Amino acid sequence: MVAFFSVLTGAAAEDAATVPLPDRIVDTAGAEMMPDGTLSVPNGEEIVLAGLDVGLGLAPASKAYLRELGSLQRNQGPWRLIGARRDRHGRLIGQIDTASGVWVQERLLRLGLARFAGGVDNRDERAALLAAEQAARAESRGIWRNPRYIVRSADDPDSIYNGFQIVQGLVRDIGRGEGTVFLNFGEDWHEDFTGGVTARLRPDDLPTGADGAPLSIYDLEGRMVRLRGVVRRYNGPFMEIVSGDQIELVAEIRADPVTFRSASPSDLRHGPGSTL
Repeated sequence: MVAFFSVLTGAAAEDAATVPLPDRIVDTAGAEMMPDGTLSVPNGEEIVLAGLDVGLGLAPASKAYLRELGSLQRNQGPWRLIGARRDRHGRLIGQIDTASGVWVQERLLRLGLARFAGGVDNRDERAALLAAEQAARAESRGIWRNPRYIVRSADDPDSIYNGFQIVQGLVRDIGRGEGTVFLNFGEDWHEDFTGGVTARLRPDDLPTGADGAPLSIYDLEGRMVRLRGVVRRYNGPFMEIVSGDQIELVAEIRADPVTFRSASPSDLRHGPGSTL
């Protein structure tokens, strides 16, 4: 891990303080791993891994995630908590680096045990996390063997369920409402998938074009993109976009590889601290 930074899931971004806290060492030896993946440490603090979406409760994928995380806790402590902020529940949320230099979030993504949720400020770091997820997906590791996690097509709104999803499609036109720019993926926003870009997204945080400069949100019209975030029903399926790394430009139209069988903890052939 070259540099450290704070990352937040889309849902947590609006809850966090604006100023990161000083880095701190986490005593993992006396900590307890909670069923939701939160680490409860002896001083009473609760620590959440930032930037990940984990399908906890969807066994066996969640069991594999907790097993790997518990192994890192037991065998590679103490941890270093980087760029932490507090969420609305008072928990510390940030990046984790182990005693042996393993970047925990990157490892979990590369093993296919989580999806990248966005909220990373540093472009190089967000690219590294996206690359880890993409490598796991291409190799059908972990959750990417389970059809629950496939990249959804914006052309099939009935397949886009509520909850965290990754959705790919062509931005057909762009509309504007009060405080929100709408990315329309179909002809009828009452039924089709829509992305809503809020005022919280900084213009300089959008994906970059061929010249390396950030695109305007209106430059996305006519482009194939991949959005990630929490879907809810607002007429058709709707995803709120608050961070630039929830938007990926896609060079070509193609389906992501997925095999229709469940993820299994037996897929984890790497020991803690091994190089992936």
